[in-house]
Amino acid sequence: MINRASQAIVPHYEAIATLARQAPVGSSDATPWYCHNTLPWLWTLTTATVSLSLIHPHRSTEAFAALIEDWQGILVSDGYGVYQHWVQSRQTCLAHLMRSARGLSEKRDPQLAACGTWARKALQGFCHMAKAPPSGGEWRTCGMRDCAA
Repeated sequence: MINRASQAIVPHYEAIATLARQAPVGSSDATPWYCHNTLPWLWTLTTATVSLSLIHPHRSTEAFAALIEDWQGILVSDGYGVYQHWVQSRQTCLAHLMRSARGLSEKRDPQLAACGTWARKALQGFCHMAKAPPSGGEWRTCGMRDCAA
């Protein structure tokens, strides 16, 4: 029964893979998938419309390549080494940057804490801009303010 179900979803999986690998931007991540004394990895490539997943025995360049195949888009990811060697454009995931900024804001050193607080606030502002883009004047003001800081 499991084999029949797996075979039945192949066309759907391939359609999702095609859509994901044609997208201009994709977020990728890998997480451990604990399974009966083994540690395979669940890899994802998520776009604005679909999320492609792959279970692979390793967290490696080979596994990432198997997930994306010939995809050439902008990669949104954390700082894992495999992603840092991406030859196309890459954007660090805002959630990861915000966690780093929060960590800095909690430091005992007042200058580090102030820097972390400023960075976290600025990153939160970028998140809000995704839902309510600023006007041209607001964007220029934001850019000048951030450059001055």
